Amino acid sequence: MQKFSKVQEASGFPQTVHIANSYFIAHTAIGTMPAVFQSTLACSLPESFSRSTAEFFYLQLLARVAALDSDWLNLAWATYNLKSALPETDFDTVCTVARNIGLMSLVDSIVVDSVCQFIQHCVHHNVSEIFDDSSQLQIFFDWTKIRLVSWARLVLGPKSEPLMAQIEYQLYKAFCDTRINKLFDIIVDFPSSEPALVQLKICVFETDRYNYLKSSLNKIISRRLLHLGANTSDIVSIYVSSIKCLNYLDSTGDLLHFISTLIRRYLRTREDSMKSVINLLTGDAKDAEDISLDAVPIVGEFSAVVLHKESKTKILQQQLPTDIATTLIQIFDSQEDFIKEFERLLAERLISNPDYEIDREIKNLELLKKHFSEAKLHRCEVMIKDIMDSKRVNTNICNSLTFSQPAVAMKILSRLFWPCNNDGQNQPECVKRFMNEYNTLYSKLKSMRSLRHSMDYGSVELELEFDNREPVAFTVTPAQASIIGFFEEKPEWTLPELLQVSGKPAEPLDRILSFWMQNGVLKKDSDGIFSIIESIEDQQEGVMEELNEVQMMEEKEEDSIESLRDAMKPYFPFIQGMLTNFGQTPVERIQQMLTQFVQSPKYSEKIETLRAYLDLLVEEDVCESSGNGVFSLRK
Repeated sequence: MQKFSKVQEASGFPQTVHIANSYFIAHTAIGTMPAVFQSTLACSLPESFSRSTAEFFYLQLLARVAALDSDWLNLAWATYNLKSALPETDFDTVCTVARNIGLMSLVDSIVVDSVCQFIQHCVHHNVSEIFDDSSQLQIFFDWTKIRLVSWARLVLGPKSEPLMAQIEYQLYKAFCDTRINKLFDIIVDFPSSEPALVQLKICVFETDRYNYLKSSLNKIISRRLLHLGANTSDIVSIYVSSIKCLNYLDSTGDLLHFISTLIRRYLRTREDSMKSVINLLTGDAKDAEDISLDAVPIVGEFSAVVLHKESKTKILQQQLPTDIATTLIQIFDSQEDFIKEFERLLAERLISNPDYEIDREIKNLELLKKHFSEAKLHRCEVMIKDIMDSKRVNTNICNSLTFSQPAVAMKILSRLFWPCNNDGQNQPECVKRFMNEYNTLYSKLKSMRSLRHSMDYGSVELELEFDNREPVAFTVTPAQASIIGFFEEKPEWTLPELLQVSGKPAEPLDRILSFWMQNGVLKKDSDGIFSIIESIEDQQEGVMEELNEVQMMEEKEEDSIESLRDAMKPYFPFIQGMLTNFGQTPVERIQQMLTQFVQSPKYSEKIETLRAYLDLLVEEDVCESSGNGVFSLRK
């Protein structure tokens, strides 16, 4: 039988049905078998038939849903003008005729695909950003059965029942894809995102897409978390949320073990990982009050459902720690290194605390004792005991001092147990006399023991008095207070003299002198002599000199910027192309690619020069920086 030529010329599904029906009537009259007619009709359909048919049924479904469900369903994404897009035809009649002539059996898969595509669009635009509504999946499931499945049955007829399961599957798949695409945000927002996590588990179970979940999570974590632009503290806190979420999604531990290996391997490459973990464990991390280390289980109908049916549950569970704190500690291979970092941070907190309060540090130490033996934490116990003893000893000594001195809160540290250094700085005579008396009284209290004072730690409250201006109060380091104290003995000093009398290295001494100059206490004349600014006039004169010096430095900086811009100008197109193609890129990678691939002119600049040029582009709003040396083009 020859093809139906007019069917090939039809445009759109309704016209195809109308023309095919005329052929059907004619061939029925001459006794053509239905199977032969359908076969010939299938061969006569034009190449554009599938596309136009899918569009026709999609728009018909959209029109139906828009008329019945627009009060609660967001359809703003559908930009179609339905009045102009839909042909003027009786949809029910077209479907009835198509079923009678056997055409509907040729397009049933197209109709179902249109419904599935519509479901995917509706779920994506109505669900993706909402994580805290536990009723969403059930609402869409009921809506799919009442509105979409029933519509598909009316269109396809009673013989289409096997295809209806495909529509329900597509709903679970659309929810699954949407939740997996937003899984990183779900983890970050946990526990407020718990409903979305429950929906994801149900959908993964119904669609048997565990392997897709696993591979997608690997890509998401690598792209969104494990990069140079992410702060280490944020990586650790998100890792804690991941432990809670993934333990619920996969009770066998396979998913958590897979992702933990990825995150732990990356954290070991960061220098501040131990500090971030310890700060989280001790409650000193940013937003630590919002991060719970308690693994509260999510209880519900699907809590015991196993997604990864092939996993060897017992083996995997033995490989995983029993609690979140242990999981964090086991990120690092060496317990000794972790304890040393804890000792260092504990020492910093104890020394920086202006009083002798140690309740929090004791609590943190007791927490660590759950994971380490007391022998390994012995140094920490000694440090805390030193602070406790220091309060009593300092009170006794201060009560016996004859030296006229303000309140003193000395912290007496056992030299062998504290990770502290003594800079060996000399002191002004007034400080020496006080320290000698303090040392003598200490030796009477603690026989056979002596003190060595460290000027690297603690703080000093000073009130500096001048001849012709108001006193000024400062809170400074002991080293800063010591240097300004030398000016009480002698009004003017040169830098070599201060180096000799203080015993302090040149670089830190220069920083201290700059501090006092910036705060209007010291001035430096053209001969390099430092002196106290005793009057308002001297202070104004010093400010003018400083302004002149700043102006000269700014002029030099402008010349330096122009030189930098000229030197890097030939390489800007390469940098621009790189950031356009790769997005956020670390400066180290930019340097490596420029060195390897730019030959005309050959790139030979240092990474410091490249970093300075990129910072300049940031200031000029050409690029933007996300921190830690990661740059991208400004959008």
